[in-house]
Amino acid sequence: MMIFDARVLILAGALGLSPLAMAEEGEEKQTYLPAIEVFGTGVETLGQALNPARVGAKKIEQNQYTDVHRALKNSPGIYLREEDGQGLRPNIGLRGTSPDRSKKIVLLQDGVLIGPAPYSAPAAYYTPSMNHTERLEIRKGFTALPYGPNSIGGAVDYISTQVPLEKRGEIKANYGSFNTHNLKVGQGGPLGRNGYLLESSHRASDGFKKLDGGGDTGFEQFGVFGKWDWKLSERLNILFTGGYSNENSKETYLGLTRADFGSSPYRRYAASQLDEMKWNHSLVQARGNLQTGANSTLEATLYRHDFDRNWYRLDGFRNTGVNLRDILNNPSGGNAAYYDIVRGAADTSSIGANGELKQVRNRRTYFSHGAQLSWFGDFKVSEEHRHSPEFGLRWHQDAIVRDHTSDHYEMLSGRLLRTSAARQTDAKSRGSATAVTVTALDNWRLGTRTLTPIVRFESIDFRNKDSLTGSSTGRTDSFWLPGFSVTETLRDRYAVRMSVNEAATATGVGSAARERATNYEAEFSYKNPERNQEFQLVYFFNDYRNITGTCTVSSGCLSGTDEQFSGGRARVEGVELSAAKGFHSGRVYIPVQANVTLLKTEFLSDFNSTSPEWGSVVRRGDPLPYIPEAQFTLSVGVEVGRFKQDLTLSHQSKVYDQSAQSGRQEIAAFGVVDWAGEYALNRKTRVLAKIDNVLAREYAVAARPFGFRPGKPQSFQLGLVYGF
Repeated sequence: MMIFDARVLILAGALGLSPLAMAEEGEEKQTYLPAIEVFGTGVETLGQALNPARVGAKKIEQNQYTDVHRALKNSPGIYLREEDGQGLRPNIGLRGTSPDRSKKIVLLQDGVLIGPAPYSAPAAYYTPSMNHTERLEIRKGFTALPYGPNSIGGAVDYISTQVPLEKRGEIKANYGSFNTHNLKVGQGGPLGRNGYLLESSHRASDGFKKLDGGGDTGFEQFGVFGKWDWKLSERLNILFTGGYSNENSKETYLGLTRADFGSSPYRRYAASQLDEMKWNHSLVQARGNLQTGANSTLEATLYRHDFDRNWYRLDGFRNTGVNLRDILNNPSGGNAAYYDIVRGAADTSSIGANGELKQVRNRRTYFSHGAQLSWFGDFKVSEEHRHSPEFGLRWHQDAIVRDHTSDHYEMLSGRLLRTSAARQTDAKSRGSATAVTVTALDNWRLGTRTLTPIVRFESIDFRNKDSLTGSSTGRTDSFWLPGFSVTETLRDRYAVRMSVNEAATATGVGSAARERATNYEAEFSYKNPERNQEFQLVYFFNDYRNITGTCTVSSGCLSGTDEQFSGGRARVEGVELSAAKGFHSGRVYIPVQANVTLLKTEFLSDFNSTSPEWGSVVRRGDPLPYIPEAQFTLSVGVEVGRFKQDLTLSHQSKVYDQSAQSGRQEIAAFGVVDWAGEYALNRKTRVLAKIDNVLAREYAVAARPFGFRPGKPQSFQLGLVYGF
């Protein structure tokens, strides 16, 4: 839900002016600001319990991020499981939640749920384009409580490009390794009393993987995005947002054996030659802001998002007694003949019909729409006492329609040829969810102390209809999630915060009990803008009463999609540290930023599991998969005259692809160095340069669902930005 810092919004004055109506110097006039989300970055944020972490516009612009995974490494407490090396599919985890398809966190765009179907099918195969993202805001633990449906880990909010306050346009073009190119054109500004923004982008690459026998492994993305800020009066405006994007990518789930990865990590087996993902996404939003009084603001948002995707990809063999994961984990013995077919070294005829490959066409259509209403107040009781209450109401509905079919192919001389077998229908179903969310909170300031009580109520109605079996299922779930935080500000530079809250993850129509946890946090913060210093240390502990897993193909699940698993008691605890310091030496400015995350995850009981994420026999103390125990990012910038550069070193410790010891694969620790720089030729023109993976490290990022897959290799990029 859209939870703003009410004090900042209300003190900004009348919402809705697109151009700033600034008071002249020396005049005592009220200052009017546009209706945008404003968060302070100075010492005033120390007393804000709900203040998010950020990857700011300057960081994103200077590092020329097009991959959200690389951008998010600039914030502690967040970890990624890369998939394609380009950031096409998000796999984001926060504070111990599974990163698989970002299904355990909340994805937002401008405060609105943006996942294709966040309640009925939370596994996200879509992420907003970084070409149209101005900054990222990350809400963890207590700060994520006002946002549903999932609040144990947190939320990532993609803040889109804002309507400029003055007329401006920009053309940005980049070209680099693997024929990778990115073109973005945008213009916006005031138009009379109103404001507008128009953007278009095209991003494409031939891909860095080499397909056995030759073939395309790249992608192409296109997007248009626009806003119209309609000022109806000095106190009322409506912001209309619309966008359309599509993608065609030759992506696959098929990885490599450990031995093949070691000798040629960017290889792709011949069996993946037909794999292709196509999708289309559209969004329409209308947000109205009304200043209802000197101390209160009302905001209403209507939204509709549609997402249609079709992934034609390798899924396995006609022989259901073998699966690709087992073949690639152990390509010897009885698996050797199947392994030879996968890599095109043997024909299907070598073992007969059982050696035919199954290619699935997983067509899914999603929609989500809803309405949300928020009210913000800021009331001064005395000089040392004020209340900033906030109330939110959201009605949301989403659905997924599955239409899955499959074909069979034979491998012949390294090429796939379709057999005469009829196309099969594997799944034909519709899942939907209708949810009502109510949130209430108060930032109660008492001198240097701020008390923040929160409560969120969720009521969700899940429905599913299977057209193949004719069966229908349904379930209604509702719950209250309270939380409380105390923040003490010391000498205007330091703050200590303690919080506790109940948290939950909606588990869909499946039979598993809802995922529940109690989150505890302790935080120490220090900010000194005059010395360009910031420091924050957070300890958190998430006590799971019941942890759940969800069946997805990306996690290696071969049974029914969205099947639920329960893992009982578990705990996640960790430390997050972030520090920043700016050094001045004459005309040279050197900003340094460091982020460190330490995590410990474990199950608290022994149990037998059918979840591929966890493994078959889980023991007390086994870790959660794909969650690193340690990671850090160090960024060192240099700004001198017309030149800017940023050197970033990131490191992640080893992870496991499942919890149980038997059969699990280790993904080794790795570190990556990236560099980005720019030089301003004049006020309108800048030259860009970028090197990803400066040291040309070869490293694995995943071993699921089928074999090892690599991170992005060394790549170079040059670009030009022209403003008008």
